[in-house]
Amino acid sequence: MRRLVIILAMATGMLGCGPNTAAPSAHIPVDQEWAVTGWSGGPPPNMTVTISTDALYGRAPCNRFSGKFTATHSENIQIGPLAVTRMTCPEISIETAILNDLSRMNKWSIVQTELRLRGSDGQYITLSPN
Repeated sequence: MRRLVIILAMATGMLGCGPNTAAPSAHIPVDQEWAVTGWSGGPPPNMTVTISTDALYGRAPCNRFSGKFTATHSENIQIGPLAVTRMTCPEISIETAILNDLSRMNKWSIVQTELRLRGSDGQYITLSPN
């Protein structure tokens, strides 16, 4: 009986050998393109984000960007550093602000079909499937 309990605990992940690390693919759909539909910094710019198993990339209003993406817990994330192309555009300050916010996001949740990213200072970015 004890052996059965141990086998069931191992099978369901109740016994682990280290910290609880969840791959983004376990909860956040990978290779899904998301459109920014909400932003605490103002009206959401025309921007897309795609998350793979260990990186994210996308297109901001003017430039392309990419960086590391790590899910360290079921709702914790780390983003960046971000690499950004250097094209100039009329509203570069808005693009710079949202990319700075994106790199400071550290929590995520999925509500219905939206991916909601949150930062420690109350900033947020809402993404919807594109």
